[in-house]
Amino acid sequence: MRSAALEWSLLCAVLVLLAALLSVWRWREFDAAGDFERRRLQLQAQRMGEQLKLTLRAIDKALVGVRADVAAGDPARLPARLDALDAAAAAIDALQVVDADGRVLAADSGSLDVSLSHATQPCFTRMAAQPDPDVLYLCAPIRDASGRWTSDVLRTLDDGGVGRFRGAVVATLDAGFLDAMLQSGLYAPDMKVLLLHGSGVVAVSSWPEVIPIGTDYGRKPDSLFMRYRASGRASGVVEGSSKVGREDVMVAFYTVLTDDPRLDGPLVLSMSRSTDAAYRPWMIGNAWTLAGWLAAVLATAVSLHLAQRRRRVQTHAAAMQARQRIEQLEFVELVVQGADLSLWAWDLPSRRLEVDARWCAMVGCPADDLDDAARDWRNRAHPDDRAEMAALLRKHLRGETPYADHEIRLRHDDGRWIWVHVRGKVVERDAEGRPVRLVGTQQDITERKTAEHELRERATQLRHVADAMPGTVARFDMARRFIFANANFERWLGIAPDRLIGRTTTEVFGSRTHGEWEPYVLRVEAGERVAFETSFESPTRGRRHLLATLVPDIGTDGAVCGHFSVTVDITEQRAAEAERRALEDHLRDTQRLESLGTLAGGIAHDFNNVLGAIIGNAELARTEVEPEHLVQRSLVQISQSAQRARGLVQQILTFSRHEQHEHAVQPLRPLVEETVAMLRATLPARVALATEFDDAPLYANADATQIHQVLMNLGTNAWHALAEQAGHIEIGLAPVELPAGGAGAVAGLSAGHYAHLWISDDGNGMDAATAARIFDPFFTTKPVGQGTGLGLSVVHGIVKAHLGAITVETAPGAGTCIDVYLPAATKPSQLGEPAAAAERRVPRGHGRHVMYVDDDETMGLLAERLLEQAGYRVTRCGSARQALAAFIAAPRDLDVLVTDYNMPELSGLALAAEFARIRPELPIVISSGYLGDELSAGAERAGIRHLVRKQNTYEELADVVRRAIDEAERLAERVA
Repeated sequence: MRSAALEWSLLCAVLVLLAALLSVWRWREFDAAGDFERRRLQLQAQRMGEQLKLTLRAIDKALVGVRADVAAGDPARLPARLDALDAAAAAIDALQVVDADGRVLAADSGSLDVSLSHATQPCFTRMAAQPDPDVLYLCAPIRDASGRWTSDVLRTLDDGGVGRFRGAVVATLDAGFLDAMLQSGLYAPDMKVLLLHGSGVVAVSSWPEVIPIGTDYGRKPDSLFMRYRASGRASGVVEGSSKVGREDVMVAFYTVLTDDPRLDGPLVLSMSRSTDAAYRPWMIGNAWTLAGWLAAVLATAVSLHLAQRRRRVQTHAAAMQARQRIEQLEFVELVVQGADLSLWAWDLPSRRLEVDARWCAMVGCPADDLDDAARDWRNRAHPDDRAEMAALLRKHLRGETPYADHEIRLRHDDGRWIWVHVRGKVVERDAEGRPVRLVGTQQDITERKTAEHELRERATQLRHVADAMPGTVARFDMARRFIFANANFERWLGIAPDRLIGRTTTEVFGSRTHGEWEPYVLRVEAGERVAFETSFESPTRGRRHLLATLVPDIGTDGAVCGHFSVTVDITEQRAAEAERRALEDHLRDTQRLESLGTLAGGIAHDFNNVLGAIIGNAELARTEVEPEHLVQRSLVQISQSAQRARGLVQQILTFSRHEQHEHAVQPLRPLVEETVAMLRATLPARVALATEFDDAPLYANADATQIHQVLMNLGTNAWHALAEQAGHIEIGLAPVELPAGGAGAVAGLSAGHYAHLWISDDGNGMDAATAARIFDPFFTTKPVGQGTGLGLSVVHGIVKAHLGAITVETAPGAGTCIDVYLPAATKPSQLGEPAAAAERRVPRGHGRHVMYVDDDETMGLLAERLLEQAGYRVTRCGSARQALAAFIAAPRDLDVLVTDYNMPELSGLALAAEFARIRPELPIVISSGYLGDELSAGAERAGIRHLVRKQNTYEELADVVRRAIDEAERLAERVA
């Protein structure tokens, strides 16, 4: 009774102390809750203020863009530009351009009343008085003609350098957008948000029915806004009583001022919350704390009462159990004798161990020789087993385990070691719960341990053999669960073999792979041996191609009880086969491209004849018509169109022929623009192609043909990345300076100036694994038959040959941007700024005799007119045979031969050889629509140094003929 009363007194003292600690803790939580809410409210106001700064920057960029359009002087495009900017900028409700008197010059289609004048607005007057082109002017809210509150922001127009105010670009803010943006930052239903002009006028209100737009807090000296403004801080929290809602509130203010753009005055963001709502979680926590404290008091009292009652019951039960144990031990002894077990009993207080005759027989000692069985047991135990045996025994004596169960080795009297299974249990404890008596059994398990050892050795040998195999080896039961797995599974799956045991094939490989293998597994479970090829996505090695062999596992009863699986990785073999096929396809593609190049050369001959005739006749017609004649404009358009067609033909030839790559310092932008023009002609209408070029001239030591190839390949890949969807492709060129390391550095490139070329698309993008392999030869994401994977590897090789680098930025669903960096070069002296265009000066012929040979009558007539206009005497021949006959008749009457290269009877080179055989000193000029390597080499061997592109006949023919005659005359003078 005395012990029970003491326990109740101690319980009451503990509960009182706990109540005091809880009171102190809850009071501190009150202060912490207030501090937390003020910090949270202030932080949210700052975040929304930063969002407002970003919105102001976006609006300012739109105003600056309109100002630039106005300065460009194209008023016809201005309304469409305003509409586009209004649609693009969600924060803008309307855009207008006004003059210095506030009259509207241009407006978007969304403007309500363009007849209104802005001259009466205070901010417009302030801006007109002190215009600053770098300042964004913020207007206080005013009512428009329809009675709606609006807020404007203004930017001055470009004064053109005269220093006077010309007007402004005006953006009317979308109050609904700003309200939605600000309300997105409210994290509690009791919160309110206001956006005020720096003067205190409400511009946006989330509580318009109570605080309407236009409310002027600048005229309320006792308002919380005026208290905040008087503090002079850029942000802060003010607490007090709100006269609007008649409640205590916390209000976080944040003054919005930016340097980019620079504002003429601030905006003030106000976010408020009810003080009662802010402390409501604390009050709820108090209620729960009190309830928990009361529940703990009740539970502790009940537990103490039940514990005292249980102790009384246990004391009575212990006496009853002591009487029953002797009877139970006698019964157990009879049972264990039939199981060939030895019995032992250990009296813990006296440390005396009692054993039976069977225990002595197991260890080979006579029963009468045991003076101290406990000491004998410890001495016989194997040294390696003693520590574990003692630890298990201690755990059981402490009541942590139901039995003391362990297997140990004991030394037999004949010197050998025997294995025994010892199991004991505490059968008696004293009133304090300490163990008094421990009884148990001992069984000889030497034969079982020997058999287990032999089985483990055989299993180890089999595992070594399985682990040494090049592929995976596994055994499965009929439920498709792993029974055995060799070490290769860890290399293939990243999972240790012992963690696979017991798991099904669906759990390990996934339902998709399981479904692919299911037909083969069903066949092997029917007793059939199966071999098949399959593919598998390894988490550690990627996609692998496998040769799998399944063998049925036959049990002792002759029935199938599972199957064995042996798989071999044949990915490298299949890759080698694929590489061989890809090389064959690439060879066929190369042959096809060579055929296309030959075809392009033939087409160029005929098409350049047409283009040369069009250009030449158009230019001749311009010289024969007065400069002010109306037909001059049409002739100029004809000439310009033909020149563009000539450029396209040359681009086709550039891509179709194989030339020796020559690097030269040249401007990059013309190369990029040529490729963009060609790429734009091939893209479908659903793909928008945009360009972004830096205005600064940019040069590189590059091969023009290879740069074309890089751009066309990357542009085509960007188009294919859009699949069948509409999308955008952007091609850009800009100078960049790369550092040696750290942020902005590109791997493999040293510090210096580079040309940065990029091609981006908004297609599906790639994951990291795919992006890491796109430059590998023969790797492609396209279906079979639609690509060999050689394109990007060629691009990578070209960029590396130019001492540059190529990088990829991509993510699934985020599109792809490929950046190419080429070392920038210094502008060479011969590429100086083009001089002013001068009139074409044609060298005079002074009656020299020219024979022009061409099977195309149109080109012949054009050349005849050009040369006669230059003062030459011209004999035009329509075939090589006709020209040769005329020359043989009067070989000394001719001063120069001009012949087409591609003619049906004799080629230009063959005709030139016939003329040279008769008269070696005669100057000869070859004209062709395609001056390829073969023609250049043949002309050089024949001693012909004058070649003319047929499409440049008008510009070059007379000059080349004059040079050929002059060179022949100088040579004749030196010989004489």
